[in-house]
Amino acid sequence: MARVSLAFSDVYFIRTIIEIKKNPLIGRKTLSCKIGISEGSMRTLLNHFKEQDILTATHKGHSLTPAGDKIISGFLNFASFPFEISLPDMTRDKCIGIILKDASEKIKSGIEERDIAIREGCNGAYILLYANNEFKFPSVN
Repeated sequence: MARVSLAFSDVYFIRTIIEIKKNPLIGRKTLSCKIGISEGSMRTLLNHFKEQDILTATHKGHSLTPAGDKIISGFLNFASFPFEISLPDMTRDKCIGIILKDASEKIKSGIEERDIAIREGCNGAYILLYANNEFKFPSVN
């Protein structure tokens, strides 16, 4: 994806593209509520995507172009779509999971990744590694 000096983190770019992929013809107002940014900020982000030929806009809503679909395909090569998970023994909050493929060697203690999640608006994050048919927390040195 082309880089510009917008005041949005990559998380907003990816979340917006995923939401448009999951909900073709979604409107700007609904999209801004789902992503958690103002309508004006969403308009700026959508205009950027239109300039980059990532999406098209009609009076019915927004949808991805082949270039936008290519970005999603690239994302899905190493990550799953976010999905809701239930962790009633750990939290009453809504929990979202994402599976990153072949990324365990990039995870250090899990603390840095948790801090990034919190900076991006999460209440917290559990970072788990999957190996030998079991989940485990990263080693903390």
